[in-house]
Amino acid sequence: GHFEEASKTLRTALATDPQNHLAHYELALTLDAIGDRTAAETELAVVLALRPDWSEARRLLDRWHLKKSSGQGTGIGASR
Repeated sequence: GHFEEASKTLRTALATDPQNHLAHYELALTLDAIGDRTAAETELAVVLALRPDWSEARRLLDRWHLKKSSGQGTGIGASR
């Protein structure tokens, strides 16, 4: 599908520029849409390592952790 193709494109971009925090963020959103929340959280951790001051990424990661601890699902509908 489209998300899988987007994931491949973003990974290619990151192979060229691994410090691109925006590509890591977009990959996190894409992985979440595919249903791979664990990998998505890993990408957000990379984003925050590169840009610790980026509150949007921090809020999203915190929201995901809150949903995980409350037992809510993952995937595209659960991330919003």
